[in-house]
Amino acid sequence: MADKNSAVNVVISAGSEIIVPVDTQAQEAKLILVPYFAGLNVDEVKREIIKLRLKIGSTVYVDNEKYRTDVVVSTEPEGGAEVPEGSSINITISKGTVSVVMPNVNNLTKSDAIDKIKSAGLTVQEIINITDIELPFDIVIKQSVEPGAKVKKGTGVKIWMNTERK
Repeated sequence: MADKNSAVNVVISAGSEIIVPVDTQAQEAKLILVPYFAGLNVDEVKREIIKLRLKIGSTVYVDNEKYRTDVVVSTEPEGGAEVPEGSSINITISKGTVSVVMPNVNNLTKSDAIDKIKSAGLTVQEIINITDIELPFDIVIKQSVEPGAKVKKGTGVKIWMNTERK
């Protein structure tokens, strides 16, 4: 049997010879256009990848503000690329937005309250100083998000500090 791209001698008539290249591969790998999958459900995307005679490569889950849980954020190669049939498509999938629980920072000092808010994955949006002589000074007496409430990671929180008038 001839190797791919080898030449085969064929005798047509006595004394004449023609060289004919033989392609042992019936067809070159078919190119597949990768669809734009961002924003679609991951199960739907996986079915489509298999239907296109492509393979599912690695899958990575990421926090994502734009897409809800189990929605494709991106693929590699990206949509619009042409790849040979049988190529692997890597998928990045949204875990959705991450919720955190608001800690209780009432009755804490300013630095302790800030540390606790930051360690919960939240930010201190504003510190408001007020004076209430009936409460202890230099502690948090109010917070903008109720303790125990579930909020989006990175949410800004206001705290009110009871401080002495100067």
